[in-house]
Amino acid sequence: MQHHPRPSLAHHCRLFLLILCLTGSPPILAQQAPASAAPASAASSSPKPPQDDAPESNRLPDIKVQDTVLRDGPARTLPSTAPVTRVDSRELEMRNTGTLNDALRDIPGVAVQGGPRDGATKLSIRGYSDSEDVRVKIDGAVKGFEKYRYGSGISLDPELIKTIEVERGTSLFAGSGALGGTISATTKSAADLLGRGERWGALAKFGYNDNNHERLRMLSLFGRPHERIDLLVSLTDRESSDLELADKTRLPVSATDAHSRLFKLGLMPTDDLTLDISRVEQHSGPALELYDVLGGSPTDSFGVVERTVDDVTHSLRFVYAPSSVPWLKLRGTLARGDMHLLDLRTMRDNPTRDSDDAYDWRYRIDTAELFGEARFKAGPMQAQVTAGLQRVRNDRDAQVHYSNPLYADPDMAEFPGYSGAQPPGLSQSTALILDHNLTWGPATVSVGSRWDKQLAEAKGGTAYVMNRAGVPSSIEFRQSSPSVALTLRALDDLSATIRRSRAFRPPLIDEYFTNNGYCNSDQALYELSGETGICGHLYQPEVAYQTEFTLAWVPKDKLWGGRLQTRATFFRITTSHVLESITAVNGRSEQPGVEYRHGSELEASYDHPFWFMNLAVSRVDARQENGGANAPAVFDLPGSLTSATLGTRWLDNKVETGLRWRRHGDRTTLSGAQVRPECGRLTGQVLPNQRRVATQYGPEVLDLFASWRIEERTVLRVSVDNATNESYCTLSGFLGGIGLPAAGRAAKMTLSVQM
Repeated sequence: MQHHPRPSLAHHCRLFLLILCLTGSPPILAQQAPASAAPASAASSSPKPPQDDAPESNRLPDIKVQDTVLRDGPARTLPSTAPVTRVDSRELEMRNTGTLNDALRDIPGVAVQGGPRDGATKLSIRGYSDSEDVRVKIDGAVKGFEKYRYGSGISLDPELIKTIEVERGTSLFAGSGALGGTISATTKSAADLLGRGERWGALAKFGYNDNNHERLRMLSLFGRPHERIDLLVSLTDRESSDLELADKTRLPVSATDAHSRLFKLGLMPTDDLTLDISRVEQHSGPALELYDVLGGSPTDSFGVVERTVDDVTHSLRFVYAPSSVPWLKLRGTLARGDMHLLDLRTMRDNPTRDSDDAYDWRYRIDTAELFGEARFKAGPMQAQVTAGLQRVRNDRDAQVHYSNPLYADPDMAEFPGYSGAQPPGLSQSTALILDHNLTWGPATVSVGSRWDKQLAEAKGGTAYVMNRAGVPSSIEFRQSSPSVALTLRALDDLSATIRRSRAFRPPLIDEYFTNNGYCNSDQALYELSGETGICGHLYQPEVAYQTEFTLAWVPKDKLWGGRLQTRATFFRITTSHVLESITAVNGRSEQPGVEYRHGSELEASYDHPFWFMNLAVSRVDARQENGGANAPAVFDLPGSLTSATLGTRWLDNKVETGLRWRRHGDRTTLSGAQVRPECGRLTGQVLPNQRRVATQYGPEVLDLFASWRIEERTVLRVSVDNATNESYCTLSGFLGGIGLPAAGRAAKMTLSVQM
């Protein structure tokens, strides 16, 4: 396989201009901008809170059947003033994908790291992939998980999703951190499935994947017993054997046994108030899995565990828009997510150290938000003011229990399960948010800021060790995150937006309180930590300055009988106080590292009654100064992405066929002494820590898909992923390494019947 250079910034500019030329010039007599880019909020300094934060049940009386030939706009939406992509359930169903992460592979700036095992993947946005860098929300509930050699822990079956919104870059409304971006998923409601005048319904879906013999079974019951009540219950089960690779071998311990449940209630107590209450359950196991799902094997030192995962999310969202005060709207979220992961492992590597171990992780994340929006209009001037309060609390308890007393620490007997490398603790962010938007003619100016009070606190045995050494076990600080933006419109359809923002990244609980971190490998820092090896009190939050320029052409009128959306974004991010660069100078800690990151994202979508097209092109580059020997964030960057989807519709839209082509560029990565020949090659460069630099080959993957509407509500879908059976390796997502071989060709089929 040959080396493929990354496209240059000039290449992306030329590609964007080419799309404009091919699709024609913007109409001279363009009308008002589309609703998705309403003037009052079009250039919000940080885009409006994701649409999933607001209940949808207020539209109950007007919902049409979504899965029919009557299409309510394109399946993918590109707002003109910000790098946001919205994907609805039609596109998710067309892909026949089994995970939320896989559903986002061809969105510019987004990459999937880890895999291909279930639970091994996590999302990377603009090269950021840690749980605090990419904020994930399900029905407004913040989700997150930290575990050594594991994925993101986010597990939501695509069959339950109504829409996904991917917002790249920092946002006033997303929360502290989230330098990469935010992913917001909204689950389905009965209103999304029922036709006008219908009260009750049921949907059954069956699927099969010939690669790993995965069997999908889904049953949904839904209804509107009253025009103000919306009910839905959905049950989904997925079971499979091990994945087959391109060379026809099986990837050991890669079987799936996952069960999803969705319970949702929508209420309209009055014409002004809507409520959505949801419960999302994700269960898997107990089943044999690798402790190291990112790159391990059954014979390595981590070995095989019996893993059980239980993830339950409760959410209550409301919207209050009083008809007596038409310029005011209130909305809020109260949510809680509980995740429990239990690993049971029997070690038999040494007869004198036999131990039946239990690794127990428990996460609880509470989300509380309240926002108020006020809109005003005076002549040619329009204004919108958004103010809100937001609180997110992440409480983590991690325990390791050994049956062999040789592993026990007698000094920590009063803290059963204590593990200094897996510290328990909590992090909490409380924020005040204010955003102003003023539109006058073709210009919109947006100014906003959020003010965060951040708290991190050690618990259990970790707090005991720190307090005993006189080291603070609680860390508190404040940060502000201002943002300003300017949007100019030409002929209503063409717009340009420039945005400048400041954000910060607090360290993870793991980074704050582990005794196996940076202070444990540096004698001078170790002394500053009170000889505990825990030095979270020495850390400074990383601070990032982001500049974005977005150019969009979104004609309101149809072009050649279809709807066109095009957008290009160029960004630059400078981050100071890089955590990996921490060092001790003259008895005090410093973080001199600075990271420079820049890239571009091009996106285009065209939806016609007879054919459709999506195009995504993105790249990101980074370098660090004074970033330490490894600078792992730079080696974790994905390669460039070029993705194109082209499809056609036949027989009055009863048949849909298409293909999806993805080309990933080569990437620079870290490696051991050898590299699989199908994965990449060594460059010959060796770092001071003896890690070797390698080039990981970027794959070229072709997917095929088709659907046939046999009857009005009976649909057969087939797809072939990796149709050419390309042999390549995934992105590791851990310390800049190369991942495992990816799955080979997979033919999938689903049949859905609605009654």
